[in-house]
Amino acid sequence: EVNTGMADADVDKKLDQFMKLQYERVGLMLRPELMAVHDKNGDAGKFAALVKKVMDKTDAGLILGSDKPEVVKAGAEVAKERQPLIGVATPANADAMGAMAKEMGLPLVVKGEGYDALAELTTKLTGMGLKDLIIDTGSRALKQAFQDQVVLRRAARGGVAVLPRRGGHERGEMALRRWGGIGARGGNRSRGSVSYTHLRGHQSTR
Repeated sequence: EVNTGMADADVDKKLDQFMKLQYERVGLMLRPELMAVHDKNGDAGKFAALVKKVMDKTDAGLILGSDKPEVVKAGAEVAKERQPLIGVATPANADAMGAMAKEMGLPLVVKGEGYDALAELTTKLTGMGLKDLIIDTGSRALKQAFQDQVVLRRAARGGVAVLPRRGGHERGEMALRRWGGIGARGGNRSRGSVSYTHLRGHQSTR
């Protein structure tokens, strides 16, 4: 990860480490393939310049992060040839983020606090025609992230009525199904304790 609050020397060091890092596992040489670029100050020009530096110095796939659509768009236009993952869509900026993701044909990170908020937000975005969403439940603790994955995957399967129960998996499933649930097609993407579920938008079967 690099961000616009870092000194140039620190960014260069991170990118150099990224390109040199590799390790062997079960007879295979593995290396990182993704680099996150985060906005820290809302400066679209500075963000775009940092994205360009990452592209010039690495072959990484890119994750572009800001809650300001104009900043994300500046970076996405620079990186469009690598089809970056963009975000973060929240209830406050969903219209602008959704329109940009649709216009540019890019996958979008969606973040909501709680299952009800996520259900409303994903339903709104799929209603705009978006089909490639990465859901961030906001969990940063491993236990809660695991529980969120269970809820999201079970809700996406559909098929069985679930009664809400406060504080449990069932309540989360009910929230997602009530808003039309999204079918899961893709896998769990984990980096440390942060876990994402990749959803593509077909309706769950009832």
